[in-house]
Amino acid sequence: MALKIVSVDLFPICLPFRAAMVNAKHVVNEREGTLIRLTSEDGVVGWGEATPFPGFGLESATEAREALANVSSKLLKSEFELDASASGHLFREMAHAPTAQSASEFALLSLLAAASDQTLREFLAETPPGEIDSIPCNALVSGVELADL
Repeated sequence: MALKIVSVDLFPICLPFRAAMVNAKHVVNEREGTLIRLTSEDGVVGWGEATPFPGFGLESATEAREALANVSSKLLKSEFELDASASGHLFREMAHAPTAQSASEFALLSLLAAASDQTLREFLAETPPGEIDSIPCNALVSGVELADL
């Protein structure tokens, strides 16, 4: 079964921080980005988020939004099989904007998972449910004074 995307919508967002994130080069008080929503002809929806962190990535929030706008027309012209490997070729040209690339691919994969009546974890799983007992993660610690940390 092929899935056809009938709309791609972009929503600018701005997320204020409770406390500023401070490092040697930047003081960041908010995070700007774009949400991307894909809708199939059956009304199934997939979402992605591109919120580049100032000073930490290759693209700005504006550049990410432009990259998402550019890929939107390609998404609208494409049909996808319900397969987790269906999207790779489409997003390779977005290597200059990895946050936008990730948002686009996540939106498509979440759409394909929903169309398959699965969670994204189930759709992408190489390990059966119940066999994973931890998920590695990280955190960013920020502050001006040692006491802040």
